[in-house]
Amino acid sequence: MDAHHSQITALLEQMQGQIGQMQSQIQNELSLPISFLFWQASMLTYGSTRQQLLPIRLHNCTVSAHAPLRYPVGIALNAPVPRTRYSLSEMTGKFSLLVPLNLINVSRPIEQQCQAAATVLGLPGLPANATLPERLAQIADHLGVQL
Repeated sequence: MDAHHSQITALLEQMQGQIGQMQSQIQNELSLPISFLFWQASMLTYGSTRQQLLPIRLHNCTVSAHAPLRYPVGIALNAPVPRTRYSLSEMTGKFSLLVPLNLINVSRPIEQQCQAAATVLGLPGLPANATLPERLAQIADHLGVQL
């Protein structure tokens, strides 16, 4: 009987130790900043969205410059999203690809158009000082278009 009692006691102590470890792990994870947890959730969503986009991206990378691009279900095909590869590349033709947007006053409408398109497409935000090429590249990459 004492052997059983000591085995049960040892098993209970082992379980208590494991419960303590799990509580510590949960406490550590709960101590992460809320913004990090939201960022992590958005990245997981973004990754699964990219997998769902694969057929659309494959289509868009092979169409001619003036053929219509495909978009995910639910995306309205009105401004500000580009309708063709040409219309997306047209946005890059007016400005140097190395100059930050905050140094080009005339490009503000294009910056706003890129931000609006990124929002419609559900893309993660870029820093405020992102260049026009970075903004366009984010949209093009999401759609599978090479500029």
